[in-house]
Amino acid sequence: MSFLKKIFGGGDTLATVRKAYDQGRWAEALAAGDGLHASLDAQQASELEALLNDAGDKLALWNMQEGRAYLEAGDRSLASDHFSLAQTHARSVELRNDAEAALTDLRSSPQPVPAAPVLPPEAVVKQSCASGCCGGPTSEEPTDNTTEDLDPDTRLELLLVGFPPELAERYAASDIRFKEACLLSHEESREEALACFDAIQEPDRDDLFYFERGSLLARKGETSAAFADLEQAVAINPVLELAWEVWVDLKLSDDQGDEAKARLTTLLAAGASAAFCHARLAALEMHAGNGDVALQHGLKAMELGDLSASTVSLCALLLERAGRDEEAEQLLTGLGGGCCGGVNVQLAEFWLRRNRHLDRVLESFKGALREDPTNPRWPLRISQVYLARGWVREGIALLEQALADSRLDEVLRQEGVALLEANRSV
Repeated sequence: MSFLKKIFGGGDTLATVRKAYDQGRWAEALAAGDGLHASLDAQQASELEALLNDAGDKLALWNMQEGRAYLEAGDRSLASDHFSLAQTHARSVELRNDAEAALTDLRSSPQPVPAAPVLPPEAVVKQSCASGCCGGPTSEEPTDNTTEDLDPDTRLELLLVGFPPELAERYAASDIRFKEACLLSHEESREEALACFDAIQEPDRDDLFYFERGSLLARKGETSAAFADLEQAVAINPVLELAWEVWVDLKLSDDQGDEAKARLTTLLAAGASAAFCHARLAALEMHAGNGDVALQHGLKAMELGDLSASTVSLCALLLERAGRDEEAEQLLTGLGGGCCGGVNVQLAEFWLRRNRHLDRVLESFKGALREDPTNPRWPLRISQVYLARGWVREGIALLEQALADSRLDEVLRQEGVALLEANRSV
């Protein structure tokens, strides 16, 4: 546990509350601030109280909107749950009274309870995380995320979000022809992009050129040509981690994991990109079924500074499989994320497996559904929460709809089929 505390800190602090508040994670801010007053001086306690009051009101306001959306869709049970949550979280008298009035009206209404919809109400699926939560837009109209009307420099900036700063600077300073080829490649104009890359002459073909063209060839399924370009990229720049990552993934997909492991081990021995090498070795060992070795590499990668979601999630999964649940939960909590009263979906799935914090779990999966409405994973997860809370009719209807979707991952399908059979036999 000392290793995890060194990475994520030893407990809740005012800084933890500030961070959660600034990122719009109201429920996490409230949880982190619970019982914290006693350890603070007067000025800090005053700041904490202001943060918690505002977080509570924002979370309550969001629950009020969710409750009204469910009520309009005919699901009075879930509407009541959200109004109750709003009443619990509200700090202002006005909001608390609004929630209490909504509950009173709902409970005194003579209308019969209609059948719940199969999917969460369309109004909820379309509605953004309004009222300041996550900084989302308040309109219910879909947001146009296309970049067609943006100028090339802006499109390139969007492409480079998340790139290491030194690499982003190199891309920004590169030749206009290379920039154009990159934009076409990442905007899925593959043949046109390849023609642009091929038009760049040898003196201008550096490691980034071979990495980008190799990645494009990999997406086109031209594996041999992709390997050749990626090998050239790392020959020019042996520490270009992006190229190594695509190379390793290609080796895995081509059942050449042993070769990838040997190359990464050689790189590691040479002292190159140690955190990256341990992270990729963790993934390779996991793929090979060597959980203990994978966990050693994963934790070492984190210790060396790789706190990416993929590495943290992998380590958490391996810790959970090893029965080290407390450490796994701490890793997933450290990932942050989530909004509107929910948490990141990895932590939500962890809690779901333990039948804990189901209200926050449900909010997380609903948020994921809003972000990715065509992914059957989220209706499946929502159905599991419904069944865990005893809403059998709604849960089975939604579960059947998820299982009917051909896009559902096979592992998830097996999970869903087993759950359906178990509930039908009850």
